[in-house]
Amino acid sequence: MALMEWTGSLVSALESLFIFQNILLIRIFNYQIALLMGVGLASIGLLLTSLARNKYQLIISYGIMFASGGSLLIQTGLLLVGAYFPPDDPYHIFTTAMHVAFYPIAVATTPLSSTLIKYTNWRITYLIYGIATAVFGTLISFLFVTKSSEARNKQRMVCRIRNIPKRVQMYVYMTFFAYGLSYLTVALFLNVPVYVLVKHSIQLGIDKASATNILVVFGIIEGISRILIAVLGDRFIKNRILYLHIIVCLLGAVVNATVGYTAKTAEQLYVYAALMGVLTGPLTATTYALTGEIFCGYFMEELYSVVGVSFGIGFMISLFSDGLIYDLTKSFKGTFLLSASMQIITAILRGSLILIRSKTSPFLLVHKTLHLQ
Repeated sequence: MALMEWTGSLVSALESLFIFQNILLIRIFNYQIALLMGVGLASIGLLLTSLARNKYQLIISYGIMFASGGSLLIQTGLLLVGAYFPPDDPYHIFTTAMHVAFYPIAVATTPLSSTLIKYTNWRITYLIYGIATAVFGTLISFLFVTKSSEARNKQRMVCRIRNIPKRVQMYVYMTFFAYGLSYLTVALFLNVPVYVLVKHSIQLGIDKASATNILVVFGIIEGISRILIAVLGDRFIKNRILYLHIIVCLLGAVVNATVGYTAKTAEQLYVYAALMGVLTGPLTATTYALTGEIFCGYFMEELYSVVGVSFGIGFMISLFSDGLIYDLTKSFKGTFLLSASMQIITAILRGSLILIRSKTSPFLLVHKTLHLQ
């Protein structure tokens, strides 16, 4: 079970790990070309998956090719939106959060995919998805109006770490470490609603259709939560996102340790899915906006790369550990306690970032004022 979970986590993990690669490709070429590269990799990966004959071919075609292409598809758009609406823009949270707001609602299409596989087969399903990705991805790329490199460089705020006073440098490095570690712990608890909930429900004796519907409820409510954060964020939580994350992590720990751990019926799991959807939305929707707040808009791409690497590694560890917990205990209940503990650690790490940031913000704000002049 542990090995199967780790193999299945490759796509989600590599999508995050490839953020660094995406930023590099955008810097070398531009957003539109990077997106087209993603379209090509993702669609070819899906088409090859439809022809795969063994698990090794699946790992290469779906686990690696589709993951790297999918990462470019998702992240290139977010980075482009962030370039047009920087942290100081009055619509920064709205635009960056709305970009990722509808991803969880896609979970609601799970029954549609199951139906398609039922009436055709999984190979034809992947073939259809591959063709659709190629067609729609290419059409979308024409909407990517990219600023000239001269304009991007002029807008991009540069503050080299070596030019920062030594005492401030130490706090900058501490922030990179604590922020990256906090997203590793985030990955260790975010997977439970998405990847464990259905299997845990079936193990409790709930039929597969109901178990899938529980996941659909989580996806829809998380999507609504992300949309609300996008709409209200610039007005109510701008420059306060760290505090919001601490609150939702602590509440999530309580939900996992109580409702999640003790749930035995479908009704109780529906309640758990709804509560986790409400609490997970703010965390995932504001990741990019929070990255901009940490250093007053500086080091965003570098810090976002750290987030991707940390989250990707954490995600692979989390699904392996969840499978290992099941192998050792023959139950997924332990994953809820693990998630609760990781949420508490995440809250502590986010709290430490508030203290560390107070040491760097005064210098960076002065530097920013001079930059804008």
